[in-house]
Amino acid sequence: MAQVYAATGRTDEARTLYNNLLAKNPNEGAALLGVADTYIAQQKWTEAIDAINRARTAARNDPAPGLKLVGVYEMRQDWTSAKTVAAELAAQFPGDANILDTQGQAQLAAGDTNGAVSSFKRAFALAPNSAPILSRYLAALSGAKYFTEARGVLQEAVAHDPQNASLKADLIRVEGEINGPDAAVAKAHALAASDPNNDTYDLVSAELYEKAGRLPDALAVLEKAAAARPSDDGLTIALSQLYNHSGDFLKAEGVLASRLKADPQNIAIGTAMAQEYLATGRALDAKKRCAAAERRRRLARPRGNRDHGEELAGSGELHQPRAHGRAK
Repeated sequence: MAQVYAATGRTDEARTLYNNLLAKNPNEGAALLGVADTYIAQQKWTEAIDAINRARTAARNDPAPGLKLVGVYEMRQDWTSAKTVAAELAAQFPGDANILDTQGQAQLAAGDTNGAVSSFKRAFALAPNSAPILSRYLAALSGAKYFTEARGVLQEAVAHDPQNASLKADLIRVEGEINGPDAAVAKAHALAASDPNNDTYDLVSAELYEKAGRLPDALAVLEKAAAARPSDDGLTIALSQLYNHSGDFLKAEGVLASRLKADPQNIAIGTAMAQEYLATGRALDAKKRCAAAERRRRLARPRGNRDHGEELAGSGELHQPRAHGRAK
């Protein structure tokens, strides 16, 4: 019942119930953490921290109270205290990947990039299949400009999951950081050989050329790719955006218009065209295009998830006048 009270905003009543439990058993960890939650909800940080510390003392072999304390310090943006408590937990539970991951995040927030890299590395060694830990590990390596180490981690990850295009895209980007855009594009071509229908490699190649200030090369990549795969919405939209970056708004609109001509019901391209209209100051056209795209989105939902008005709108019956009386 205390949890129900807390969930419905009846914080004081929840705390009263928790305190009743604690009167019978002062070391009840769940009740202590429940009291802490009520204080957190009211931003009474001193009281919350006191309750959590009591829970830590009562259950020294349970990392949950310590993890909650780290979270409270992070809510207060007290990064130094969060880092200190996380270090205590990591020393006590060195084989817990979740705790090491928490330590890495606390270190990163406190500005200790090298410490974070070390913690994430240990966490990833314990949980090599954890995508969130891998993502944070790679972000820390990139932030520290440890690109060679990041490349090694990504190569192993791609070998473990060869169909993961996102990992391959990151590997291409890291190659660009180490050896420049031409080497990265060469890497993209090599990876694309075994995955020829995936647009990731062309999109990342264009991204890296543009980042290097080589807009003509970026355009050449996407123009060639879009010509080879004209029904690929991702390539079409990226090419339109790149034309915008080059200042060629007519081409930006033209590539979308051509795709819409071939596929008038395409929601993604229709939405991109609406955004193009907005970018060029044509708000009324954008509004009409957005309305059309929204109608198509609604009608694309399974029939059971549509209301009657959507059914009528899709059939056109909603806009047809009803006949009254008998025909003459």
